[in-house]
Amino acid sequence: MTPLAIRAARAKTSALAIALLVCVIPAEAEILLSLHDAQVLVEHTPDFLRAVERGQCPQTSDSILNGFIATVVVRGGCRRFDWIANLYVDVRTGAVSTDGGTSGPIAIETRDLAALRTKFFATRAEERLTPSDAMCLLGKVPPALQIRESCRRVKIIGEEDGMFAGTIEDTCLDVIYQLTVDRYSGAVAGGMVYRSATLGDIQQSLVMVHSPARLTVEDAKRLVEAPSVLAELKDARCSKVEVDPLHNADEVWLQVSTGCGDQAMINRLSVDVQTAAIRVIGPNANLDSPMIRQARQTLLEEATTRKAAAAETLKKECR
Repeated sequence: MTPLAIRAARAKTSALAIALLVCVIPAEAEILLSLHDAQVLVEHTPDFLRAVERGQCPQTSDSILNGFIATVVVRGGCRRFDWIANLYVDVRTGAVSTDGGTSGPIAIETRDLAALRTKFFATRAEERLTPSDAMCLLGKVPPALQIRESCRRVKIIGEEDGMFAGTIEDTCLDVIYQLTVDRYSGAVAGGMVYRSATLGDIQQSLVMVHSPARLTVEDAKRLVEAPSVLAELKDARCSKVEVDPLHNADEVWLQVSTGCGDQAMINRLSVDVQTAAIRVIGPNANLDSPMIRQARQTLLEEATTRKAAAAETLKKECR
């Protein structure tokens, strides 16, 4: 679908409409929690914590965000994938609830949830892209629109529902394209989602710079494959590490096969992507040693270095 093109004959009307739009945009647009935040909130509810005490290894990987409501299905992840609870999080308010049937939603609230909610909204405010970030992204779209650089004029005209509204004007052809930029992912759209290698690199760098340094899934796998970690498991011969599709919000789960032939056994580990802490799923025991701490520190430093490199990329691409 071709983006809306407004011809020069409408230029005065468009300019007036844009000016009015700028006037009514609120100073602070709505902050929305992410699906990740919703999962963490659910992982601190009484239902989830009771499942932990029962040894069911609850996990929240079966989650989806539909509009402003995140549906988080809590299932057991040890021996059976049994259903534990369906919980709902309104990403506008952080309110957690369960389905009360005909009586309607039943709110779930604790002191821990209230504290987490406050923390997440503050973090999300810091993670939002800035108007200058959006200008940088819009500035990389013109090649797809076949606009010569000398004819390009980019503007941000407002914000609503976590989106920047912007325009790219082709002053040579008297055409204006209306686009949006997602304030959290940097996705650029206008009748279609614009993609390119350059846009993708900048979007990834922006998200990395605005978020805490974290391990990647590949980092977690490398950590568990380290000799210092395998040495903590029984019979580390013939070891094989695979990423488990199950997980929790801030964890990567992995299946580690150790031992050879008939002696093979499966260990399930989780790696915290923020701290690199390793625990055995089921017994809930932490794996730790001086060598493991050194391996964790190395990966955390690499994550910090990636974030610094992303900041340098943005200086180069968005100057």
